[in-house]
Amino acid sequence: MKSTKQTGEVYSLYVTPAAIELHPNEDEVENARFICAQKDYMSIVSFGRDLAKHKSMSFINYLDPRSSYVFE
Repeated sequence: MKSTKQTGEVYSLYVTPAAIELHPNEDEVENARFICAQKDYMSIVSFGRDLAKHKSMSFINYLDPRSSYVFE
């Protein structure tokens, strides 16, 4: 699990037709809309999971797949 310390890394959330996705950095993600970027890993994971549940979508974490959430 990543620490909550700010290490200079930036994590970005995107929405795709199928899921809310968490990516490292602010890379361009094809067929996705940028939502936000955050330096605090735990905050953005929590926000992404909550948003996915609220929107009845899956949450895909490309940094730590164990924290991904599949909407069924």
